[in-house]
Amino acid sequence: ETLTRGLSSDPYIAPIARGQTRREAQVLLSRLDGLCEASISVDRSRNFVPQLQDGPTLAPGTRVHCKHVRADWSPATVLDCVKRRYTVVFDDGEVVHGITQGGIRDAQGRGDGGSRER
Repeated sequence: ETLTRGLSSDPYIAPIARGQTRREAQVLLSRLDGLCEASISVDRSRNFVPQLQDGPTLAPGTRVHCKHVRADWSPATVLDCVKRRYTVVFDDGEVVHGITQGGIRDAQGRGDGGSRER
């Protein structure tokens, strides 16, 4: 609706995407090349990036120790986190999905969110 309204009246401009990184915006701009006139502008009037609702999580790339059908805490790397369930790759190459908060801690021994787990 915002796009249609913006393009139907002077100055004939409208936002097509918000909350993107500069790289994402550049990719979108390249895909629109030849279809319409488009440019990247930064709207600093407010933050369009959605806020996390679940609190702190371990970011992708974080080195962790993880427990999953294994007897010990084994070294792994976080690949993703969706709804507080982690996807990790163990150092031996095994990828495991759905690891809960209780089964993961960062490599310094802190659990998800920074609490001590020993």
